[in-house]
Amino acid sequence: MTGCIREKKVKCIFVDRGSIVNIVPKSTTTELGITVAEFSNSQMVIQGFIQQTRRTIGTISLEITMGDLLTYLIFHVIYSKTSYKLLLGHPWPHEHGIVAFTLHQCLKYYRGGEKKINGDVKSFTKAKLHLTDSKFLKKRHHT
Repeated sequence: MTGCIREKKVKCIFVDRGSIVNIVPKSTTTELGITVAEFSNSQMVIQGFIQQTRRTIGTISLEITMGDLLTYLIFHVIYSKTSYKLLLGHPWPHEHGIVAFTLHQCLKYYRGGEKKINGDVKSFTKAKLHLTDSKFLKKRHHT
């Protein structure tokens, strides 16, 4: 997905219905001009799908616009190289009544009529997609 934060376009937003938190890598905050001084204290430990853990640097509340939907979210900031710029966890679509259609790469919700947010058709390069897939497959073959 693509959205807008602080009047800057943010591509590669991943909606992850399996995550319970919203995550923003430190590199994305730097790109958006967000300083560490803006973070609230947090020492939460987050465990990823490949069982890696990351201690958060802090949290930050951000206003994000996706399509016609304006929302305020709290993000946990981590040092990590990721294929996404933002990860929106399960509470976000649930709170807004959003239904994800992975086949059609879009999100739909109802606000005075049916609304649709189209996904990015080519959000990952072949190299990034291959890396993401290989991590997933590597984990599956070892279990």
